[in-house]
Amino acid sequence: MRMSTENERERVQLGAAQQQQQGDPTELLPGDPGYAPPVASVPLPSLGKVYPADSPLHGRSALDVRAMTARDENILTSRPLLKKGTAIGSLIRACVLDKSVDPDEMLVGDRNAVLVALRVSAYGADYEVEVQCPSCERRFKNTFVLDRLPLRQLTVDPVEPGKNRFAFTLPVIKKEVIFGLMTGASERAARQAADEGRAKVSPGAPEENVTMALLHHVQRIGAVTDRTRLSRIIPALPAADSKALRRHIEKITPGVVMVQSITCPDPACGETSEVAVPMGTEFFWPE
Repeated sequence: MRMSTENERERVQLGAAQQQQQGDPTELLPGDPGYAPPVASVPLPSLGKVYPADSPLHGRSALDVRAMTARDENILTSRPLLKKGTAIGSLIRACVLDKSVDPDEMLVGDRNAVLVALRVSAYGADYEVEVQCPSCERRFKNTFVLDRLPLRQLTVDPVEPGKNRFAFTLPVIKKEVIFGLMTGASERAARQAADEGRAKVSPGAPEENVTMALLHHVQRIGAVTDRTRLSRIIPALPAADSKALRRHIEKITPGVVMVQSITCPDPACGETSEVAVPMGTEFFWPE
């Protein structure tokens, strides 16, 4: 993961330079008393600005995270955890050294920074996955380099210190919106609601992807905070307001910039494009 300075880039890597082992590493093996796995300080894109004063993440710009072990791979193959959608949170909880940190409370961008660092420490920075050329639609294997992904830090202050609350004025109806950035818990709730919504959609009817996503962000429009009323207002917003709000949320959301360039291998195409780095099953299971 490439940071804004060389020092920051080095700090995110779980490597030998930050290894904290006790005793002689030539004698100690994993599982031996006194052995400790490598530990790194992983920068948090949010800089801890959105967490309340009583949170262990308040004002925190980095987390100490140990490298993954074979025991942690058990988490990623646990059927109950995968079914509940809590496997990733359980992995973060296991590897973050400060056990008072709740992964569900973490912003999605902070969680992703930890996950990319864990992936690099476990299986290396090279991530080979199938992609599609945006120009000719040919599918091919491409290798992304995960430790070159930059971080986008939070540059906008919340409306109140230590609160996950941000303000935006809708350009058409001129009402102020107060919204929050996605956390682990709200992302899981949004995914569950989307799955339930898709199950209820009649054949041929549109899915409510845009409005459902906004509903999980928006906390207030004008003076309205009632969730039932917001669920009626948001689908009726002018499209220009909806688009402007979504773009603003995307613009200020901190996290790992999961985008890199690919070059189509087809001689008839050869286009170089920027694409999103897919986070499928290959991300933690490269083989």
